Amino acid sequence: MNKLLYPLFSLLLIASVVLTTSCGTDDDEVTADRPSFTITGIDDVSGTTADVGETVTFTVNVTAPGGFNVLRVYQTVGEGGTRQEIASENRTPGQTTQSHTYSFSYTPTAAEAGQMVYFDFEAVDDEGRDNTYEYIVTVNEQQLVEYDDELLFAPLEAGNSETWFSTTTGETYTSNEVNNTQETISNQIDFGYFFGVTRAATLASPANFPTDAAGHTSWTNQNDTQLRKTDLPASAFFEATSSATIQQAYEGASAGANAGQATNLEVGDVIAFMTDADKTGGSKMGLIHVTDIVTGAGSTGSIRINVKVMP
Repeated sequence: MNKLLYPLFSLLLIASVVLTTSCGTDDDEVTADRPSFTITGIDDVSGTTADVGETVTFTVNVTAPGGFNVLRVYQTVGEGGTRQEIASENRTPGQTTQSHTYSFSYTPTAAEAGQMVYFDFEAVDDEGRDNTYEYIVTVNEQQLVEYDDELLFAPLEAGNSETWFSTTTGETYTSNEVNNTQETISNQIDFGYFFGVTRAATLASPANFPTDAAGHTSWTNQNDTQLRKTDLPASAFFEATSSATIQQAYEGASAGANAGQATNLEVGDVIAFMTDADKTGGSKMGLIHVTDIVTGAGSTGSIRINVKVMP
């Protein structure tokens, strides 16, 4: 009786091993048939860090035993960002191939600074099998440009008061300097200082300056800088370290009756601004912190400010 049981048990054991092995082989074949990726031209295939303006390039090689059909590339900026298709490459109609090569190139923008940018590469074969490869670029935060302890004076008819300021150069200018210099300076001037009876201490763009007596009406360019008084405390200015913080401050503030003027300023005020979109170098946002005001429209009238602007 026992002699009969041993062969029967052995047969059952062998059948169990065969069935298990067969199932595993089928799964492995399905996995092996899916498109696969080989990445060349970079050290770390999972991701990298990059500065704004620094180009990231590498080559994506797709192998598809079932026949390459299409490669789609998606980009997502930041956690919870919108996934967008940025590229799609199909096989040539009427031709069959088991491989495809894609040259990837990406240059971070200022708007992406301080964020992680996700790239998903989705390969699909002729049988509908797909596979995805993810690459992450962490865009470094840009350092803000800072100008400290800048002194602007109320305009004088003689045109010799340092009334104007450029966030591009960080320099103050008189109207005479702008008018008498052969090199065009007016396209660099973002705002100037004015003191009036109703407006009191005021920062205003050249395009919206409260008086023509400042000597700027003949300038080739009169930039239309937008200025918004905020409700932020002075500490918020010093704590601002990123472009995103400045943008949030600007978008959270409201323009006054004239979007090109910030009027009735007081010591401690924080003003958010956006330079003219047509200015050389493009539009940039920034913050101004008022540290001192000497009232009056004469030669001693002045405002002392700190400035932070996007790079």
